[in-house]
Amino acid sequence: MFYKNRTQIYYQTITLLMSLAENILNTILVWLIYKNIHNSLIMSLVTFTSYFPMFISVLFIYLADKINPIKQAYINNIISYLICLLLCVTLLFNFKITTYVTILLIIQFIFSYIKTINKIIYNKIIKILFKLQEREKVIQFGWSVNQISQIISNLISNFLIIYNLDKISFILVGIIYFVNLICSIFLFQKNKNLKENTLLTTTPNKVKDKNFFFG
Repeated sequence: MFYKNRTQIYYQTITLLMSLAENILNTILVWLIYKNIHNSLIMSLVTFTSYFPMFISVLFIYLADKINPIKQAYINNIISYLICLLLCVTLLFNFKITTYVTILLIIQFIFSYIKTINKIIYNKIIKILFKLQEREKVIQFGWSVNQISQIISNLISNFLIIYNLDKISFILVGIIYFVNLICSIFLFQKNKNLKENTLLTTTPNKVKDKNFFFG
């Protein structure tokens, strides 16, 4: 029981940190673009960019089926951490507004891609870490964790924006991603011998598993 609880604690900690980092970074990126351009057309483009990966989500689902979700989780954490470092570096240079905004838009697109992939691979990771009868509780608790992260990230983002702490915000998000990476290592190393727990050995389990994840 302790082992199972520890696995759930690690997993929920990872999802909380990931949601916090994603929400804070997304808010700060949009704010920086708005602060530099004050252009409604460009802001519309930013919004479109953030949702563009969802328009081609079928492709991402296909790609997610071809990759190892645990390795991809590591890669996504590292890329997100490097994005934060890159954003810190951009603040040290006096780029032209157009160049700076272009960099932010590219980063926004990459970041949106990572968020979309994360949603897919962490659904697969649930199937690896938890048995069928445990998954519903894990996902339900995950919804609560996500709501908590939304509140906390909004408070943090508003504080950072009010006091113009752009560099601090990127450093903070980078630290969150780094801690998330460490937690991921602990979680996946403890469960490195597990394979996907689809539990499709009987007809009832098969039907329940299919309906649970796809409606």
